[in-house]
Amino acid sequence: MKTFNRKKKTKQRVEKRSHLLYNRKKKAEDAMMRPIKKTLVMLIILMLFGLSGCFFSDPYRKMDDVYENMFSGADLNAVTTNLYFPDQVDGVDLTWSSANWDVITSEGKITRGNVDMTVVVDLTLEYQGVYAFEQYTITVLKKSVYSVSRAVSTASGSVITVEGVVIGVIGSDSIIHDGEAGIYLKGSGLGLAIGDQIQAVGTKDSES
Repeated sequence: MKTFNRKKKTKQRVEKRSHLLYNRKKKAEDAMMRPIKKTLVMLIILMLFGLSGCFFSDPYRKMDDVYENMFSGADLNAVTTNLYFPDQVDGVDLTWSSANWDVITSEGKITRGNVDMTVVVDLTLEYQGVYAFEQYTITVLKKSVYSVSRAVSTASGSVITVEGVVIGVIGSDSIIHDGEAGIYLKGSGLGLAIGDQIQAVGTKDSES
C-alpha cells in the first residue's frame, strides 16, 4: 500500500508540475499574441472605415469640392478669354446655364463688348442621385482697342481689336495704318475703301 501511495503521489506531483508548465506556457503565448491581436483589430477597424468612406461618401461634400475648385486660380472679376464649362468632373455631372448668352454662352465662350458686363452663371451638380445648385458671378471686361503700332508688338495668338485707317485693299484683305505703323488684315477688305477708319477684331499671327 505504501508503494502504491508513493507512486500515486509522485504521479500527482508530475501532473501538477505539467499543469503549471502548461499554464506558464499558455500565459507566455497569450502575452505574445496580445499585441498581435490588438494590431489585427486596429487593421480591421481601419479597413471598415475605409470601406465606409468608399460606399458612404458624402455627396454634398463631393459636389462642394468640385464647385470650389472649378475655377481655382482664375479671376472671375476680370475675364478676357473663353472659360471652360465641363460636363463632368470627378464623377459629378454638371449642367450650366448663363443669364446672358450674348456675353457668356453655356459652353463658356465669351463675347467682349464696349463696356464691362457682369453675368450670373447657374450650375447644377448631380452626384449619386443627389442635386446641388450653385452660382458664379462673372465679369467680362470690355474689349481693348489697340492702335496699329501696339497691335504689331502684341504676342502671336492674341485676340485683339485694332483700329486704324485703310491704306490699301488687296482682294479680300486690307492694310491699315495709324500714322506710326501698318498691319495686314486677312479677309477684311470686302466693302472697304482707302481712307476708311475701321476697327477689326482678329487673332494676331506672326505674319501680321
